[in-house]
Amino acid sequence: MSETERSTTDETRTPPPGPDGLPLLGETLSFLRGGLDWGTELRDEHGDVVAFDAFGRSFVAVYDPDVIEEILVGRNDEFRKGEFETAAGDVIAPGGLIFEEGEAW
Repeated sequence: MSETERSTTDETRTPPPGPDGLPLLGETLSFLRGGLDWGTELRDEHGDVVAFDAFGRSFVAVYDPDVIEEILVGRNDEFRKGEFETAAGDVIAPGGLIFEEGEAW
């Protein structure tokens, strides 16, 4: 799962479906309680591309392999990881593929 920010100024796009979450907390508690199982439930309930809020940030989770390839390979110049993912990658898996961008990816 990753926070993905479009490098566009088009604010008219409708976000993907997703859970409503709690005020201020979003899906933070659900994520902390459920971990990977929560991610599976999220996909099963809302589809292959899901928007949600957690940890005070907005995220989009992508589960469809074709869409993932399009984002990471076909249109990687239009997407970037946010500061949260960059910082998490430095702690969780420094140099890990999931947290890399650009040439390193």
